[in-house]
Amino acid sequence: MDDIITNKYNTNYPETTVMVYRYLLPNNQYSARISNMFQLLAESFGLKNFEILDYRNIQNGPLVSWLMDRQIEWQKGEDVNLSEIYRALLVAGDFTSQERLMFETGSMEERIWAILLLITSPDLNI
Repeated sequence: MDDIITNKYNTNYPETTVMVYRYLLPNNQYSARISNMFQLLAESFGLKNFEILDYRNIQNGPLVSWLMDRQIEWQKGEDVNLSEIYRALLVAGDFTSQERLMFETGSMEERIWAILLLITSPDLNI
């Protein structure tokens, strides 16, 4: 499968992106941060948390710095490889086999797109 690469100016939103954005918006409109990526992903699947993921290790690791760099690129309107972000999240986190299966079938790149939109454009009308 090809990587999904997009930028904040692309308004051709997939259905999953729109649904996840609308779902996350009420509780996270002005509080969503890139450092909360794992919590926002869990919430996008209707989960309170991932079962075995240690959020403290993730928050302080180099992944957050790398994600911030991707967010800066996004905010500048540069293309961001959403598939690359997805792969980095898989490597960084500890997930159950059920959670990994959920990722594989859950349009992860489209969910990441929604989260980036929520962080940078909390007043978007989609």
